Amino acid sequence: MENRNAPPGDWNDCPTGQISGMLRNIERGRRHAVVRHGAIGVAILVVAIFVPQLIPSDAPPPLFGGVCCEDVQENARAWLAGDVTPGLREQITEHLKECPHCPKLIEQLRLENDQTAVTVPNRYLLASSSR
Repeated sequence: MENRNAPPGDWNDCPTGQISGMLRNIERGRRHAVVRHGAIGVAILVVAIFVPQLIPSDAPPPLFGGVCCEDVQENARAWLAGDVTPGLREQITEHLKECPHCPKLIEQLRLENDQTAVTVPNRYLLASSSR
């Protein structure tokens, strides 16, 4: 393969494995390019998702019903148990009607309460009351 302008009959044979080695190198380069492009895409996605969360926001948290989500989260268990003032109960109730996130928290806490509640069979209640 010394003279490219020579007629085909004057070409020399390639050493055994040279063409397959060249093909392997081309495929390896393609795989590396795919990995590089994928890694770049993932990096861009990570930056797009997490960097805005790292930048402090001067905007106050949104208020629904006169309280913010943080107040609802702090008082959610007490609200479910009925251990909050009537004013706070009303504010949280209004907040839950408007907020897209806090009702999910309340539902999750209700499910947890339902799962951890201990039920006593009636036969034990009847036996203890007859003594």
